[in-house]
This record gives sequence, structure tokens and C-alpha cells, in this order.
Amino acid sequence: MSQRKAALQFNVPRQTLRDRITGKISPDCVTTGRAPVFSLEEEARIVEHVKSMASYGYGYTRQEVTDLATDFAHTIKIKPRSEEFTLRCLKEVVLLNVDEKGITLNHKPPNVVSGIECTTSSVTSGRSSTTTILGCGSASGFAVPPYFVFEGKRMNNELMNGATPGAVGAVSDSGWSNTNIFRQYLTDHFLKYIPGRNNDNVLLLLDGHKSHVAVDIIEWAQEHHIIIHVLPAHTSHILQPLDVGCYGPLQRIYDNECHKTIRQNSSVITKYNICELACKAYQKALSPENLQSAFRKTGIYPLDKTVINQDQLKPSEVFTRNEECKETTETTDEPKTDEIQMQVVEVDMNREVTEAVESAVTDVVEDMQDHDTAVPHFFAERINKLKK
Repeated sequence: MSQRKAALQFNVPRQTLRDRITGKISPDCVTTGRAPVFSLEEEARIVEHVKSMASYGYGYTRQEVTDLATDFAHTIKIKPRSEEFTLRCLKEVVLLNVDEKGITLNHKPPNVVSGIECTTSSVTSGRSSTTTILGCGSASGFAVPPYFVFEGKRMNNELMNGATPGAVGAVSDSGWSNTNIFRQYLTDHFLKYIPGRNNDNVLLLLDGHKSHVAVDIIEWAQEHHIIIHVLPAHTSHILQPLDVGCYGPLQRIYDNECHKTIRQNSSVITKYNICELACKAYQKALSPENLQSAFRKTGIYPLDKTVINQDQLKPSEVFTRNEECKETTETTDEPKTDEIQMQVVEVDMNREVTEAVESAVTDVVEDMQDHDTAVPHFFAERINKLKK
């Protein structure tokens, strides 16, 4: 079809479509994030001038290059006289966070509007397997295209129907990421899209998942000037930017997109349209504004140690030593043991909240069992007690 018809039918700007057809911009190099101030041609002019002056024996300092770029931006009127570049704008530390996000066809439907006595329920899909999204974003607001891990033995290209430019898919037996998947992600996908690759160091923040800390992955990262920093255990909810500011919105947007598709098309969500819906949610959730806000909320960038409340880092006090229970045990005819007796501290909470927590924990365990994931023995025992 013609460019005009394609642009109208798929809601794509004609210039955007034309740039890709002519090869001016490659679809494989499309990334989300804030656009640079200078075009490639304008940036090339500055680079050539700096190189030319250096060849004459007049090298610029970093501050002089900053001033030069500011003056050039004022001259071609892409920046007002009142604004200036800074060293941080031109030479930004590449600080990124990679994390996994699991999604399912069984999305959480939004609340419906109805009368008090009505029992209308929202429409959703049935129970399904998990698909994992490997996402990555930088402190400057740049997002690497999503990387999907589907459950299966062999990759089917139809699983990527409706994918946004740059999105890639792979398969694993469980639909979860593993060491091989993560290694493939870093070498074939992550390295392709991260910005500022002139042998500059890249700081990559990760949680302590076992697939992230394989020896060969660490060695590979060192060879490519990538510094991997593993966040402390049990701190992802306060220190991992994607968890703090992006994956919550992603889940809500994905749920709404699923609900909209079911209502408008009178169909169910299948593994063949989950990628399209997730890509829409990914682009909106990992926006430049959300990424910058996420890094700011964690206190990682800009560095701010006062952001995190120290009370959030205190050890859990759910279990305490029960000396009274120990004394009672010693007076009975049952054999004595050196095992520390534990009891659950009474928590004053609404009954509905208690039931919701128990239901959520039970769902987690059932999901682990469905995917043949080993459930810790003490955890399984606790769940059985809750059920009773």
C-alpha cells in the first residue's frame, strides 16, 4: 500500500514511516526515551570542529566543549540564551537497572461501576502460564526495548505479533528467566541498545537472583566495561528503580489493556496477543518521566541518602522467642528439645486484610507448585496451618 494509506491505517506519522523505508533510521535501533538536543548532523559538526582544532594543536577542555555546544545551540536557535549545557548533560554516567516482571493471561480486571446491591463481575481470562519481561531503564530516562520469555520448547514467531520495534522473544520450560536466558539477553540484546558505548563504564544494578550472578556473566561484563552491582537482599521494593516506579504502573496498564481487548473484541487473551498488549504497557510505564522519578525515589540518582526511611531496613519482627512456651513444654511428658519455640506476634489488623494476605500467599505457593518450583519446607508448613 502507499505510505499515506499505511500511515493512516496504522496511525504512524508519515515522516516516521518514510525514514524507515528510505533507511535513514533503522527499526532495530529505535529506542524509547528523551530525544537528544542536537541532530546527528549537528552533533557531527561539533565533533569535526573539536577534532580539527586538536589537529592544529589547540585541544579543548571538557568545559570548553560544553561552552562551545551551548553557543552552537544558541546560534541555531534550538536552545534559549537563558539556558546552558552542563558537563553532566554532555558526559552522563550510564546508570541502568535490569529486572524481570512476570505477567499472565489471567489479568486482574478493573473495578466496575454498579449499584450497591448489584453483583456484576468484571470479565477476565482463565488461569494461564507466566510470561516474563526482561526490562531495563536508565537514570536519564532511556528504556531498552522489552525482552520476552515465553513458556515452551521452541520459539514461535507468532508469539511476537504486534511487538514494538526492537522487542525480542525467547522461550524457557517455565516461562521464567534463567542463567542461559539472562546471558543471551545481555550479549544479544542489552549490549545492542545501551547508550554511550565508547568503552565508557556502565553501572548495571541487579537484584540477587541466581541467574544474575553466574561467574561467566560477571567475567563477560568486566570485558565490556560493565560494572554489575547486586543490590542487598530483600531491598528490591525500596532500592530497585523498576520495582519502585515502573512495574506497578506496567501491571495496571497491562490489566486495563487486556480488559479493553476482551470487551471491545469479544475475545479472550491468548499467548499470541499478550506481547502486543505488554509492549503497549511497557512503553507507557517505562517512560522517561517514570524512569527518572524511579531512580530519584530510590535515592540512587541523584544520590540522596535521606530518601530511604531507616525503619524500612529494620529486621522483620514477625517471629519472637517465646520463653513462656518453652517453660510450658518442659513441664509436659513430651521429650525435651533444644529447638527454639516460635510464635506469631499478634497483629491488630482488619480481618479482611488478613484473609487477603493469606489468599495472596496461598496463590504464590500454588503458582510455585504449578511450575514445579520447590517450596521451602517451613513455608509450606506455614501455609497448611493458615488453610486449617
